[in-house]
Order: sequence, then C-alpha cells, then structure tokens
Amino acid sequence: MKIYILLILSLLSIQSYAQISEDCIITPTIQSTHGCKVQCKQLKKSEVKKYKYYCTETTSFNNSKYVNIDDDATFEKEVYKLHKENFAKIPTGFVFTDRDGKRHTIQKVNLGTDSKQYQDYNIMASVGQYLIIEQTAYEDQQYLVINMHTYTSYTLSGKPIFINENMMYSYGFETITIVDFELNTDVTITFNSPIINSSYSVNSSMGILFELDNSKCDTKQFFAITNL
Repeated sequence: MKIYILLILSLLSIQSYAQISEDCIITPTIQSTHGCKVQCKQLKKSEVKKYKYYCTETTSFNNSKYVNIDDDATFEKEVYKLHKENFAKIPTGFVFTDRDGKRHTIQKVNLGTDSKQYQDYNIMASVGQYLIIEQTAYEDQQYLVINMHTYTSYTLSGKPIFINENMMYSYGFETITIVDFELNTDVTITFNSPIINSSYSVNSSMGILFELDNSKCDTKQFFAITNL
C-alpha cells in the first residue's frame, strides 16, 4: 500500500512523446497541495493494449466495502443521532460542519420560480468510513466525500473511485483529482481535452489510465498517471 501511494504521489515529470504526432500531444497543467506531485506519461498506441490488459474500472477497491444507500431519510436519522456535533438537521436538509469548522449546507430546495434555481442532494453510498453525497444544481454537479471518523471532507467534480482504503480519484470533463487520505494531499490535473473514461491498474507500477478525446487528432489519446 505504501509503495502504491509513493508511486502515485512522486516526482512530477512530463515524458517525451516519441512517436506521437505533434498535433496529438497534450500538455496537462498540474495543481497540488503540500508538494504532492505525480508523473504524467502520454502513451504511444503500441503501449495502450498493455495498459488496458492490466486495468479495470470498478466502483471501489473492494466491492464488498461499497454500500449503496437507498433510504436517505432513515440513514440521515442515524447520522444525526450518532454524529450530532457535526450534523444538524434543517427544514431543507442538513448542515455538516467539518473538522476545520467549515459549514456545508446540503439541501433540497427551489430557490425561486425559475426552474434553474434549485439545489438537490443524494446520499449515495458509504465506503468504509467514507460517506459519499452527490449534490446537484442547474448545470452543476459535485460530490462531497466525508470521513465519518475524522470529519475531514473533500469536494470533487466527478464520482469518487477508490483505489484502496487510503486513496481515491475522480474525473470530470477535463480534469482529474487524486486524493491521498493518509498523507492529506491531493493533486488536480487539467488536460484541456475531454476525458472519456478511466481505469486503474491492479499492477501498481502502471497507475491510472485515462482515455481522452483530442479534437486535434483522429484517434483517442491516452495518459498514464504514475511514477514509472
């Protein structure tokens, strides 16, 4: 586990793109916290098949730990009872206060006659001690991941995918975010090309594989995020 974390959160280096058409080269921008760095490698066509063989996209690092929550009302009552210092019921939903004292208002409400002025939420699932809440508004969607032991929280633009009990990632339209819970670090990578899908490898040296749609190319492009 430690080796895998070090592989993901290691030196930043953009590899040379030999045998990749100049028009197809994608240069991502990277923002990180606490010195968190990764290595990005754009793959040649001949390398993609090898990566795909080792990669799979799953709901969680261990499906038995991923518990869907179908009854929001019942689950919320239990949360208020067991975590009353951090979760407070309000008429439209609830307020969660994280370990840093930041208040997150989670609610279902229509803010006006305009159909665009609304907010909604869905308590989706729990993965170990982590609670996943989907929040939606007009042309907006995000996911709040809460550690129910420490009350730390993470806001993501895409559905969280757990690599193991200490690490998750998510991807949105053009960005991916990798979070290391144990080290409390994260890194966001922006590609400026739409991300079609992702998968992570059971072979830790191969990291996470992303497929991108580059409008300048006739073919799909692939990136590996790791420390090879």
